[in-house]
Amino acid sequence: MTLQEIFTKVKAHLLAQDVKSVDGGGGGRCAYRGDGGTKCAVGCLIKDGVYCPELEGHSVTRHPVQAALIASGVLSDTFRQTESSPALRLLRDLQLVHDEHWPDEWPVGLALTARNFDLEDV
Repeated sequence: MTLQEIFTKVKAHLLAQDVKSVDGGGGGRCAYRGDGGTKCAVGCLIKDGVYCPELEGHSVTRHPVQAALIASGVLSDTFRQTESSPALRLLRDLQLVHDEHWPDEWPVGLALTARNFDLEDV
């Protein structure tokens, strides 16, 4: 996927879902797959057949999550080689928008992310 495709898909998902994806264990920790079928900013990019609970608790910069994104067609295998790649930086920023802000703050965080990566905020 291109950076623009990643951003556009994540933005549409987050704004439509309008709630954080948190674990079902009562800890309120953000989750790739959470209560009620919710998905976080990166979780929405991971195909259901590729997702496994072992991904939880790992950042997008960690190998298991990158492998799931590669298997889902989001990243090419070359992105796994460096955490400074534009795709991983974008995914990390999108993950932070979800994890560190309330849903009513997401539009501003997403707009800032789009600007930082020179993407269309569509």
